[in-house]
Amino acid sequence: MLAIDEDVLDTWFSSGLWPFSTLGWPDQTEDLTYFYPTTVLETAYDSLPLGRGQLLSRIACFRGPVGYEALAAVAAQAQKSGFSSGKSRSLRQLFEGNERVREDKKPDFSPAHFDAALRDLLDRGLLHRDIKPDRFDLHPIVRRYAYDRLAGDQRSAAHAQLRDYFAAVPPVERVQTLDDLAPVIELYHHTLAAGQYDAACDLFYDRINKPAYYQFGAYQLRIELLLGLFPDGEDNPPRLKEESAQAWTLNELANSYSLSGQPRRAVPLLELAIGIGEKQGDKKNLAIRLGNLADDQAKIGALRAAEANLRRCVREFQAMQPFRPIFPTGPAYKTGGWRPTPADTIEFLNTARELQLKGANFFSWDECRRDVPEIWETVAGYQWNAPQPVSDITALRRAIQHKLPEAADDLADKSWNVAVNGEMVLSGEASRRIASGDRVALVPIIAGG
Repeated sequence: MLAIDEDVLDTWFSSGLWPFSTLGWPDQTEDLTYFYPTTVLETAYDSLPLGRGQLLSRIACFRGPVGYEALAAVAAQAQKSGFSSGKSRSLRQLFEGNERVREDKKPDFSPAHFDAALRDLLDRGLLHRDIKPDRFDLHPIVRRYAYDRLAGDQRSAAHAQLRDYFAAVPPVERVQTLDDLAPVIELYHHTLAAGQYDAACDLFYDRINKPAYYQFGAYQLRIELLLGLFPDGEDNPPRLKEESAQAWTLNELANSYSLSGQPRRAVPLLELAIGIGEKQGDKKNLAIRLGNLADDQAKIGALRAAEANLRRCVREFQAMQPFRPIFPTGPAYKTGGWRPTPADTIEFLNTARELQLKGANFFSWDECRRDVPEIWETVAGYQWNAPQPVSDITALRRAIQHKLPEAADDLADKSWNVAVNGEMVLSGEASRRIASGDRVALVPIIAGG
């Protein structure tokens, strides 16, 4: 009977272990790291002929797919700059003992050699070509690895050259597709990589912002592009000189997060933008961003904060000159398992009147009559100009200020307290409920009690 000796190492397994063990394995020695990087991608890159690794790394500087003309421009720039090709090793050199050979010859990127280099990169699967639009691209992993193989000075030079190349591309007169934005997006990308954040922001505002937002609804693309202006992270303002540009960028990134279903990421950005607006005294944009913040806070369930910011938004708009009328929009439709109730509708209308608004709107009349007729009847029967009851002292103060503006200063005077039915209200006016028939008076505070 035949049996395998338990002390015999499998031949195939042992032959696989031999080179590792001779290079210091299991310790992570320099030789082991160099000759066995354990990544197919590194081996594929290092085995490229002279100059083609450099070409691949330069192609990796692009943000997305590009045409042959852009690649040819890269090759021409590389030919002109004369960068070294980096490490180039062969098995023959390794066996002859030349473990580390660096080729410093100038790579040949003349047209004939360039076409051959492209075919080689395509054959190796490192570069891909989409035939129909005739675009060349890299897999994201290949792009990241090849890009990392460029030295810092080579990256800066490559991005500067590509920025100049795309700056010379004439703008599309009428943008009809996202592909029409590809050249200016590349220009934006290389401007950012060159560290010119203010110029990149201006470029985004002038040529990318409106079509990406209004025309295509490309919110995720906007997020990816705008994040480039935040090298210090989203917890800090974008790296821009003007505070107004910082606040605008924060608001645009927040809006894109909100519209892509990420309101929780929008809230801290809007709070930063509002802080800048308060410092600048920019009433208009402050009011707009307060409204945006309230909307996102409502989406994440922070309803008290949303109400407070929405009320403040209204006050900021009302303080603007010239005054701009505000007409809030209430829900008059059903969605999923939710539908507004008559009580919700009355509370909405009462709040609009309490805030001294001139009217209110509802969306939408056709769905309302068909799906929620009780809301139609509630709105139709609401008496907008009828006297409105107040429920607490804070609401009473606002009602008096509305009816008697000349009393505003007295009501704001901190030397007067409020008494309800002879009982002083020393704190918590918003929670002190009042009812019809209650006697409310202003009582002077006497020093020393």
